[in-house]
Amino acid sequence: IALLLYLTEITSAALVQKKVFESFRAGETVTIECLVPGHEENYLLWFKQALGEAPETIVSLYLGSTLSTFQGNFKNDTRLSAHQEKNTLVLTIKDAEPRDAGIYYCAARNYDHVAFSDGMYLSYKGLDRKHQLMQNLSKLDSGSLDDRDFHPGDSANLQCSFLSKGCADHHTIYWFRHEPGDKHPGIIYTSGNTSDQCERSRDQDSPVHSCTYFLPKRSLRLNDAGTYHCAVALCGEILFGNGSRLDVKETQPMQAAPPSLNEVAPEDRNYAAVHFTERNRHLAERGLPVVYSTIKA
Repeated sequence: IALLLYLTEITSAALVQKKVFESFRAGETVTIECLVPGHEENYLLWFKQALGEAPETIVSLYLGSTLSTFQGNFKNDTRLSAHQEKNTLVLTIKDAEPRDAGIYYCAARNYDHVAFSDGMYLSYKGLDRKHQLMQNLSKLDSGSLDDRDFHPGDSANLQCSFLSKGCADHHTIYWFRHEPGDKHPGIIYTSGNTSDQCERSRDQDSPVHSCTYFLPKRSLRLNDAGTYHCAVALCGEILFGNGSRLDVKETQPMQAAPPSLNEVAPEDRNYAAVHFTERNRHLAERGLPVVYSTIKA
């Protein structure tokens, strides 16, 4: 009995999504585009990944075809549509809802080759203001929000605080870092379902949760610079912070001024006896300037 193993080659960043982040409000129409530069791929797909969950296939279609096939939980969602415009794959979400938040990837397949985009994060901006998220950055030692002058060796304290009405007993915290030139933010830290850093109001009918999380960064290096975002997954929604910019600058060395004659220690001074000839003595008597100097050993 012969067993044939078939290996599919998977690559990333072969497809291009120009936007890495976009936010929306309930009821808006969201359009997500993906550039497919090659012509060898003949099968196109869209994927969605909610934070903390596995990616799901949204829709698939053949290159050049107007027929799209929606999969799984998206099969009966009439708000969604997908089509092609030349070498661009377009996914449209009408009447957007909070559950549409997540990371969206496009993919292209050609027999044993699969290419993926880097993805785009779609964030929901709630209108009901049930949840509020704030970010701050301070020096770890001083705690001052106004002190933003960081140098190598300093320590920074990133703070993420949010208020939630009603359903924040279990939530997940994510920290992202984005640097200029990066195609998308990278997750640097995550905290699982937790509520141990929260306070709850005594109003039983409409309880308000106040939660604060810190991410200390000690002994900063130049490559720690970037924009740090916190995100909170709770109540079926994802809150995404505006970000805190951390700049780490080289410490400029002090320019030492040359010591004056009075600042030179006596033991560091050298004295020399100068003998003048008769001719030179006459020059001094005529009032010509005499120059003295100090020589440091």
